Amino acid sequence: ITTQTHFSSLLQQQQQHKPSIFLNPFSSKSKSKSQTKNPNFTLSYLINTCNLSPAWALKLSKRVHLKSPDQPNAVLNLLKTFGFSELQLSLLVKRFPIVLKIKPEKTILPKLQFFLSIGLSTSDLPKLLIGNSVLLEGSLKYCLVPRYNILSTVLRDRDKVVLALKRVPWCLTGRGLINHLIPNVEHLRGVGVPQGPIAHLVCNHLGVVCVEHTKFVEAVEKVVKFGFDPMKTMFVEAVKVVVGTSKEAWEKRVEVYERWGWSNEMCLCAFRRYPQCMLMSEDKVMRTMRLLVKDMGWPAEDIFRTPGVLSPNLEKTIMPRSRVMKVLKERGLVKSDSRLSSAILITEKLFLEKFVGRFQDRVPGLMEVYKGHVDHLDSVL
Repeated sequence: ITTQTHFSSLLQQQQQHKPSIFLNPFSSKSKSKSQTKNPNFTLSYLINTCNLSPAWALKLSKRVHLKSPDQPNAVLNLLKTFGFSELQLSLLVKRFPIVLKIKPEKTILPKLQFFLSIGLSTSDLPKLLIGNSVLLEGSLKYCLVPRYNILSTVLRDRDKVVLALKRVPWCLTGRGLINHLIPNVEHLRGVGVPQGPIAHLVCNHLGVVCVEHTKFVEAVEKVVKFGFDPMKTMFVEAVKVVVGTSKEAWEKRVEVYERWGWSNEMCLCAFRRYPQCMLMSEDKVMRTMRLLVKDMGWPAEDIFRTPGVLSPNLEKTIMPRSRVMKVLKERGLVKSDSRLSSAILITEKLFLEKFVGRFQDRVPGLMEVYKGHVDHLDSVL
C-alpha cells in the first residue's frame, strides 16, 4: 500500500471515528444576572478574583473586556473541578486572558473530557494547558481528535501517546502532524526501521518527524549513507541530528573538531558513535577539548572513539572528575593510560564510590579537590 493511500485512508477514518467522550452536565451560573456598569470591572476582577498584580491586570484588561462575573466565574469554577489550583488559574489567565470569555460548557468542557478520555489525569491538565492554551481554542472535532487518531495509529500504544502529548502538546494543533507525520513514518519503515525506534523518535522528538516530507527523506538518506543500522535506535537519533542541522552548521562543527586534529573521517566516526556531538556549540567543544587534552593530557585523536565524554556539563561533571583523576594518576593509584571516559560517563554515585570513597583514606582531601574547594591536593596537605 502506498504512503498516499494509507494517509488518505486514515484521514477518512478520522472523520468517522473519534475517542468516546462522556459529557457530564455542568452549570456554574452566578446568582446575579445584572451586568456591572463599572468601567473598571475587568481590572478589579483580574486583581481580586484572578490574583493578578495591578500591573498585569492593567495590561491584560486591554485584551479582554468583561461585563459581569457570570461568564468568567463559570470558566474558573469549571477549571477548578478539573484540578486547577488558584495559582494555576492565575497563570493560565495571565498567559491566556481570553479563556475567561470562552463558553465553558460548550467549548471548554468537551475538550477537558476528551483529554481525560485519552489517558491524561487531572494533575496533567494544568501543566498541559497553561503552556499550550491554544489547545482550548482549536476545534475538538476537526483539530484535536484527527491529530490524536494519527498519533495513536503511529505509536500503537495509549501510554506512549500520552507521553508524546505531555512532551509536545502543540502537536494537537500543528499542521506538521497532519501533513507529514504519516508519510515520514512510512518512509522510516520503508528503509527498515522497526516500531521500537520509531516510537522512540515520535515520543521524544515529535517535531523531527513532523518536518516537511522532502527534508525528512533527505535526512534519512544521509543517515543511511553514513552507515547507521536502521534496526537500532541510534539510527533515528542520527536522523534527529541531521534534520536539525543545516549544511553550514555541520561544516562549522567539523571545522571546530579539525582544530584539534580530527580528520573528516574521524568526525564521521564520532558522529556514528554519538550523533549529538554534531549539535554541540563551538564554545562547549573548545572548552571541553582544552580541559581534556591540555590539562588532562588525553590525546585529541582518542576522544573521537568515545565522543560521549564531550556531552556532560563541563563545570558540574567533567571538571571535578578530571581534578580527581589527575590527582589519582599523579599518585599512581590509577593507570596513566586509563580511559577517562570510564570516569566521566558513569553516574555521580558510582564515581564517588569508585574514585573518591575508595581512595579517601589513602589520599586525604580528595573530596575537597572534587568539590573544587582547592585547586590541587598540595593545598590541603
